[in-house]
Amino acid sequence: MLKIEALATRLLALGIAGPFAYNRPPLQPAGCITLTEIPGGLSETEGAIDMVYLQIRSRSNKDEPTGARDTSHTIDAVLLNTNNWPVSLAGSLALSVDRLGGAPIYMDTDDQGRTTYVCNYFIRIQR
Repeated sequence: MLKIEALATRLLALGIAGPFAYNRPPLQPAGCITLTEIPGGLSETEGAIDMVYLQIRSRSNKDEPTGARDTSHTIDAVLLNTNNWPVSLAGSLALSVDRLGGAPIYMDTDDQGRTTYVCNYFIRIQR
């Protein structure tokens, strides 16, 4: 299985600046990207390829309403670019990434004026 920390390392290598958090958005720092694995991944090709589902949340800095949107769309473009795959991530071969649903979408604005955008993806991992 894929370690989501390895995906954060890959995003950094592709020019996406963190900071990154895992599974739960922290209270601070204001602007961050949270990677959360979603249960329910499937397999295909008679079990030779696993699907890892994950959610990526981008939160802006205070009073920067377009920051999370811009970050989410940049991450989306990088993940869906077929030139960035396949690649080895923590000992697993990540073959490709696709959306699990639609494009990044606005989620909320918190009481500190930080906006959050979210998008779900799946990664095909060769066993």
